Amino acid sequence: RFCDAAAKLKIVHHSTVLDVGGGNGDFGRVIEEIGLECNYINLDGCSTGINLERILRLGKPDHISCLEVLEHLHNWERLLDLITDSYVKSAVCSVPNPATVDVLGCDPTHVSIVPASAFTSRGWSVEPRSYYGKTSDTLLAFKY
Repeated sequence: RFCDAAAKLKIVHHSTVLDVGGGNGDFGRVIEEIGLECNYINLDGCSTGINLERILRLGKPDHISCLEVLEHLHNWERLLDLITDSYVKSAVCSVPNPATVDVLGCDPTHVSIVPASAFTSRGWSVEPRSYYGKTSDTLLAFKY
């Protein structure tokens, strides 16, 4: 899934990638393994909280990733709007596909259902992917 996300971002050497909710930095390691030299910023606020708006005032990154995060937020629309307005070249998000997965039932930390229309109504493209053992269990959304 990280390779798919990196491909959709169209990362080039020396670009900046802001990984919102990047956890332990797996996406950054995949970018390195692909052989790309970039400024990877892992912004994970799971334990401390983050102020993404304040960080983005410092400048827009070339690319933003937000993988498997939105479904954990009550106010996911705010984050999606901020991401939609805050990158220079591309953005990618992934969420469980509510058409094929019981989003709220598959993980106790999932608090929101994010439909494909949430992305398409904001000008994103969406493709179904199979990452977790079920056909089309994930929505991979991207915007250029």
